[in-house]
Amino acid sequence: MAAQTKQARKRWMRRERTGHGPDSRIDCAGRPRCEQPRWPRSGESTRIGGSATYVDITARTRLSTGDEDKGLGLGATDYGLSAELGYNADGGGVYLLAGRRFLGKVDGLDREDGWLAGVGAWRNVGERTSIGAGYDWRESSIAGGRDPSEVYAYLNVRMSDAWRVNLSASTGLNDANADYGVGLTLTWRAIGAD
Repeated sequence: MAAQTKQARKRWMRRERTGHGPDSRIDCAGRPRCEQPRWPRSGESTRIGGSATYVDITARTRLSTGDEDKGLGLGATDYGLSAELGYNADGGGVYLLAGRRFLGKVDGLDREDGWLAGVGAWRNVGERTSIGAGYDWRESSIAGGRDPSEVYAYLNVRMSDAWRVNLSASTGLNDANADYGVGLTLTWRAIGAD
């Protein structure tokens, strides 16, 4: 009984803290809660009309923090803006991505801003596990260079509300990419986790 009470208290505290959960429209006294509309938090998608279709808008900044003399940076700050349109259902989903990169100027290099695009799909293969695959393309950042493109696949396992592990593999489709790549990402989500 103590474990059930502790779990119920954690669920209630999470709802009170975030305003989300199955009873989020009811306060602790059972009265309807007045909810104000809000913008999605970082990392959240914007659902379209309450459907499984979503839109993610992402802005990125890459600061020039590497030591140019050691070959660890170019001395330029780059920016990016992208939009992802997808469909996220219980069994899996699909997405289309389009964006634009804005590259900082570097002496001696003829860097060019460029477009990027991607398409992918994923399938939930368990309560905490999903697999996915996709294709990414972008315009070359150097005038006259080849446009990089690659295909990738991944396995994502949610170990808890806060921890995820992702194993990925990719292969380049031309000389502008690495022939093969593998990755292991461990993610800890401090905000919004139990």
